[in-house]
Amino acid sequence: AGAVRAAAAAAADAALPNSRRIFVGNLSPDSCSVPGLIETFGQFGTVNDVSLHGLWKRSVDNNLGDDDASEGSADSKKKNKKKRKSKVRPYAFVTYADADSARQAVDQWSLLSSSSDKLYSGCVVKTAVPTKPRHKSNARKLRAQERRELVAYLAREANVVLQCPKSHLDRLGDYLSSSFEYKCKVLGNLDPGRRTVGLLFVKANDPASLASSLLNIPYAAIAVNKLYVVDGGAVRGNTIGSVAKKSLERMALLRDNEKETDRTCIIVRVQAFPPKIRSDLISAMDAMWDEESLDGVNISPTGFTHTLSVVQMEGHLKGDNKDTMYLIGLTPAMQTDAMSTHDRARFHEDSIGSGAEDAVSRA
Repeated sequence: AGAVRAAAAAAADAALPNSRRIFVGNLSPDSCSVPGLIETFGQFGTVNDVSLHGLWKRSVDNNLGDDDASEGSADSKKKNKKKRKSKVRPYAFVTYADADSARQAVDQWSLLSSSSDKLYSGCVVKTAVPTKPRHKSNARKLRAQERRELVAYLAREANVVLQCPKSHLDRLGDYLSSSFEYKCKVLGNLDPGRRTVGLLFVKANDPASLASSLLNIPYAAIAVNKLYVVDGGAVRGNTIGSVAKKSLERMALLRDNEKETDRTCIIVRVQAFPPKIRSDLISAMDAMWDEESLDGVNISPTGFTHTLSVVQMEGHLKGDNKDTMYLIGLTPAMQTDAMSTHDRARFHEDSIGSGAEDAVSRA
């Protein structure tokens, strides 16, 4: 019988890896010291380790002795008492050298606490249960994998990104897909996490032609907030400085190609999504500026000859590297650059007359 009980105890110990560990909860702030816990629970066996959690952050007033505490500190004591009540009571984990000591502590604690110091009278002692690791569900993993594949596909294939309200994404995509005049393929859209704005990714045979034709598309003239022409392919970096470096390399390459023409000055306008990264991008480019390789190149929002477009797509696509994915494009200036949605709509109305409103409704 003794051998059977020992085998059962060994099986229970194997089934519960933390059986040598006990949980001690509802501790008093005056009894939650590691030496005190070792002395008290050492009565049941050898204690290997004690980990204490949930200690109160006592103020300086609480650490003063009775002689140092003045009568004027009553308000602070009241405040500290109120602060104490709002905190979680301390708790501890005690690890024994063997499982028998842990079981003995759990079984005999009620008898010991009733006859011992009142400091431990309200404590709760039980066997510590190991926490199960949390795993993503298969459905959640599948959705994350599908999104990563979609982002990689859009970054590889797209050369035009349209920024528009989320409510217009599907309609604008259907409109461009059904029109054979503009010779473009709608690849898909992404929700960049902003409240009202979405991104539509397009592969166009002639991005410049598509951009200029926006002024003649009744629906797109009003729906599209911004158009970004990108080269296709992604640039990854964990700081905006890596994107600024790539941008300057493309500007220097453009400068070398333009030397063969009569153009003496290249003025670049920078546009970015989300807009908040634009100022950081320009600052980083200014810090890395090389006068020799970028001679004759300037950055300005007016009178520009070229447009640098930077679109931030997704982050954390390479596991623990936490890189962010960007699309970059440097193209000759187009008529739609630096035009607001309102300006494009007015341009369209002035071009085709009062029938624009009906055309937009039909679109």
